[in-house]
Amino acid sequence: MKGISIEVEAISASFREAAGQLYHETLPLPPPSTLAGFAGAAMGKSFEETLSFFKRYHIGVGCQGNYQGKGRDLWNYEKIKSGGKSGTDIVIREFLYEFRGKLFYMCEDKEIAKELYNAFTAPYYGLTLGTSDDIAKLSKVTWHDDLKIGKSSEIDNTWIYGDQLSNLELDWEKISKTPIAKTIKPAIVKLLPVDYTFETDGARQACSYQTFTFLGDNQKPTNPVSVYFFDDTVVSLCYIFNEKGNE
Repeated sequence: MKGISIEVEAISASFREAAGQLYHETLPLPPPSTLAGFAGAAMGKSFEETLSFFKRYHIGVGCQGNYQGKGRDLWNYEKIKSGGKSGTDIVIREFLYEFRGKLFYMCEDKEIAKELYNAFTAPYYGLTLGTSDDIAKLSKVTWHDDLKIGKSSEIDNTWIYGDQLSNLELDWEKISKTPIAKTIKPAIVKLLPVDYTFETDGARQACSYQTFTFLGDNQKPTNPVSVYFFDDTVVSLCYIFNEKGNE
């Protein structure tokens, strides 16, 4: 099993939930569809082409990251009202400040994994973590020649496939060392799109959803979960774009 890890950072990042309308709440980490789109931009592919590519070669994705704070931005946009008339409205967009993290990709096919690796070392398009304003800097791209699979409870600041709330406990050792001024982020569960249908004009519509649990830095699984070892980094990866299912 071959793997790629990418260290990224951005002054601002935003991962909007698909259901957001006038208030665009951000997820704490890039969801699977964002990770696929990020790779697609590096390869110079459209999102539709990228999704097909990930399905064909059974590419797994995962992430780990943290941020220094949150903010809200106001966007003025033009919308089409009933009757075909246009008007303006305000969108409140939540964003993450000083995001830093690692993105992970996995593939059994060495040549396909190498194609991904080469794309990240010389991206076709500029890469972003959200909107076009959320420019991402790739600090380091690492090739992993032999990923190990196992089980572990020592994971944090990541997402895990499925609703894991009943399998979480607080890490009191970490909490005891947390400064009083720092907010402890709770674990959250989100239903996110993992597959899409596409119109002839390129517009996409979510057609399949899966549940994911986002962990902060003060929770950990009570019972070990399936993980992959990228050297000294432990992360949960999911095959979410194909019929193979999740590990």
